[in-house]
Amino acid sequence: MFEEVNTAVDHNSLLMDVMDRVSSKHKLKVLFHEKPFAGINGSGKHNNWSMSTDLGKNLLTPGKTPRTNLQFLTFFINTIAAVNKHEALLRATVASHGNDHRLGANEAPPAIISIFIGTYLKDVLKIIEDRIDENSFDEQDNINLRLDLHNRIPDILKDNTDRNRTSPFAFTGNKFEFRAVGSSAAIGLPLSILNTAVADAFKEANSFLKSLKEKNVSSSETDLLLSLIRHFYSHSRQIVFNGDGYSQAWREEAKQRGLLNLTNTVECLAFMQKESIFSFLEEHGVYQKEEWLTRCHVLSHRYMEQRKIEGLVLSRMALQKILPVGLEYKQKLLALWKLSRKLEVSFEVEEKLTHSLTNSCKNLFSYCENLQEFLRQVENPEEIEKKLLPAMEQVSTCCNELEEKLPIENWPIPTYYDLLFLK
Repeated sequence: MFEEVNTAVDHNSLLMDVMDRVSSKHKLKVLFHEKPFAGINGSGKHNNWSMSTDLGKNLLTPGKTPRTNLQFLTFFINTIAAVNKHEALLRATVASHGNDHRLGANEAPPAIISIFIGTYLKDVLKIIEDRIDENSFDEQDNINLRLDLHNRIPDILKDNTDRNRTSPFAFTGNKFEFRAVGSSAAIGLPLSILNTAVADAFKEANSFLKSLKEKNVSSSETDLLLSLIRHFYSHSRQIVFNGDGYSQAWREEAKQRGLLNLTNTVECLAFMQKESIFSFLEEHGVYQKEEWLTRCHVLSHRYMEQRKIEGLVLSRMALQKILPVGLEYKQKLLALWKLSRKLEVSFEVEEKLTHSLTNSCKNLFSYCENLQEFLRQVENPEEIEKKLLPAMEQVSTCCNELEEKLPIENWPIPTYYDLLFLK
């Protein structure tokens, strides 16, 4: 069910609040974190987006006549052109500390923005690109082209399902689906930027049609729109990709196509503060520079604080829960060693395990000290990315190693097995 975007944003926020309050009543906790557990699927929001008239007619629904099909293709290609031109900004609007773990994790769309449109629509656009000449209008050829397109358009709805789950921005029959938005995110920011990007594309389209009409006074409306579709597709085809977005081959191909791969929030924040972004938003009256910079400052501050909180919690869990258990088990092994000496029996297994456990505990303590030092020092997002995250990864890896060495009944926190199968 579609509803106006402002209302949808409010409803989504209210739903999250209801989920939080209801779960608390049942002594549960809803996790809106995009990737709370490594190696286990996280969660996001699939923003279904379309355009409609003031009477509720969906402009991204293919029609039954050549004229309505042409109208559909015009709105369709304008959206593709908008996403192509502003792909990096759209990616930046979904950046967060949790979504950095989720995007591209073989369960969610990659950080590279691309558009899935299905084979039929790609063929349709290719036909228009090959057969339309912007500088001359062949009336008979255009009539044949319109008939050809009319025969192909009805197949669009059959082909464009959402079966390609690797696409961050997919056309699914009568709407686009922006799948890169994180589960903890307020959807207002990404949708406002998407709307602005499409408005920008329509502004460019109007200028193109006006210029083309002045050069070809006798051209029909259909000829002009077909030329527009060809022009926008020829300049935006690099964003169209129907393949596997998880593959390394796509990352390499996307780079060759000129698409940006903003892999983390720090890179996104830097991109959001470019002068070209300020100009774009001010031109359309969406944000003034000061307003946008304030948003960027809030996003940056929130990112830093959330990372610091995660680092602090990790350090405390390691030092107060996991390290004591490791040391306690080591003490038991040493007691066995003393007993083995008295009984004159082999202590080879216990000795190896004790040495291994000693090294792991020593490393964990050292890594926690490093992490705590970085927590006191970091002052900007760049340092978070370069210093804090690697330090957290060291602690986490060491904890995982200890989990493999300690008896399961001694492990102080729920394991993945507990979370998924037992509790």
